[in-house]
Order: sequence, then structure tokens, then C-alpha cells
Amino acid sequence: MSVLVLGYQTDTLPAFYVRDSGIPLEHRIESASDIASIVEARDRLGLGTGILVTNPIAERDQVDPTKHEKVLQAALKNAAEEGVEGKVMTPYILAYMQKNLPGVIEANIALIKSNVALGTQIATLLNHR
Repeated sequence: MSVLVLGYQTDTLPAFYVRDSGIPLEHRIESASDIASIVEARDRLGLGTGILVTNPIAERDQVDPTKHEKVLQAALKNAAEEGVEGKVMTPYILAYMQKNLPGVIEANIALIKSNVALGTQIATLLNHR
């Protein structure tokens, strides 16, 4: 199974609490309407592919990117030292960052609200076509 990764108004993969991970994306999309059109085209073609819409946190809501990178590197180092790997890696890193990076809870709430708003726009468009 393949997954199409779309960057919503971004050229790089977001990194949870900051807008830019530095990892480039192949596909940028500008509107919820364009996303809905892609979903409809996939469905019409009968493709079994998933679609991941990456929605970066608003710049005003992100944590300090320099501090984020420092804490992330420390989390990765600790995870390696503790033998953390596989599917438990993400929860480990997120918990570490929550404990060691001020503003993470507020950033996470802002990101959730943004994701809900975008998802609602896409769902509404798909429902009315």
C-alpha cells in the first residue's frame, strides 16, 4: 500500500511543534478544495492508496525551533541509550519533549484545533460535491 503525502501550504514536512523539519515534500497543495479534489480522484480511480495531509502549526503557535531541535536531539540520544526503538519511539519522544520543552502543551492544542478546522473543511467539501 502506498501513501500520498501532501504538504498543506508547505514544502517541508512539519515536525509536531515546529513548522519545518527540514525534510522536503514532493507535493504541495494550497487549499482544502484541492485536497478534496485529490480524494475524489483517488476514489473515482478505485485506488487503495492512503493520503496524508501534513498541516504545519501556525508560526505564532510553534515552539522556539532552536530549543525544539536541542530537546529533540537529547530525546533521540536518550532513546538510543535506553534501547527505545520501533513503535514506542514516537510516544517516547513526545513524552520527553512534553517534559523538557516549555510551550509544548499549548502548541499541541493549537495544532489539534488547526487540524480539526482543516479536516472539517475537507469533509464539508466532500459531503457537498
